[in-house]
Amino acid sequence: LGLAIGANAGTPVAYTLPTTGPLPRTYRVQKPFGSDNMIRRNVTLTAGRVTGLAAWQPKTSGPALLFVAERGRMVVVDKYHKLDIYAESPTERVNLLRVLNGNTAAEISRMPVIEPTALVVANDRLYLMEKRDGGWTARHAAPPPDGKLDAVAWSAPIPLPGLRDPRDLAVDSRDRYYVADAALNHILRFDADGKLEGKLGRLERQPEGDYDANSFMAPSRVVCWRDKAGVERLLVAEAGGPSRVTEWTTDGKLLRDWGYSLAGNGGFAVDPDSPEHLYM
Repeated sequence: LGLAIGANAGTPVAYTLPTTGPLPRTYRVQKPFGSDNMIRRNVTLTAGRVTGLAAWQPKTSGPALLFVAERGRMVVVDKYHKLDIYAESPTERVNLLRVLNGNTAAEISRMPVIEPTALVVANDRLYLMEKRDGGWTARHAAPPPDGKLDAVAWSAPIPLPGLRDPRDLAVDSRDRYYVADAALNHILRFDADGKLEGKLGRLERQPEGDYDANSFMAPSRVVCWRDKAGVERLLVAEAGGPSRVTEWTTDGKLLRDWGYSLAGNGGFAVDPDSPEHLYM
């Protein structure tokens, strides 16, 4: 479902939210994070379904901060042998933004949010997408170096019109928003004020009996990164069809694709200190 890359003393650290197994959990790949359980070591359990995961290293000394957005409460819906199987409740909401210590998983602070859909750190700002009154909005704030959310000054919510099933959010250096919408089969680009500027992906659906490489199949993750020349590009993971990863210019030109897999790409991220490194 998600993957975030942070840094600890210059070393990349991966935090991930798996899609397999019975328990909702977030874990850090390297070194202890939270506590162990029967499924995996170094985990921290979440009350709600995690819809956004973002790691940020303050310029001051101290550990990386992990921002976690939780939506519907995870409830038991089935059993596998003696294990409980969880799914997101359609009615019971958690709706929280939490900040965890990136080394120990200790909670630093939390705040209520409205139906969180995606979360990203870009341009030294934290961007949060929420569902409000039947539509989606984005707001942003400077991440608190101490991780305490009570003093954070958020921008006013910016409406992002025309969305049907947004799954992820990316932001470029010009504060333009890129939203992966699995129902529309497009990446929608909005300016900093929420005005729709364009779409990535040629067709709304694949043609019968054919395959168009310039069209998406349920895009679920999007990341913005800079190449060695400083040019911004987009990486998109698709949950449908061949579950590929593609690279695009910000104006919608397909550059390359790779990473075909048998299962949908649940999450990936770019190393903030070495953006040429992609983690899946």
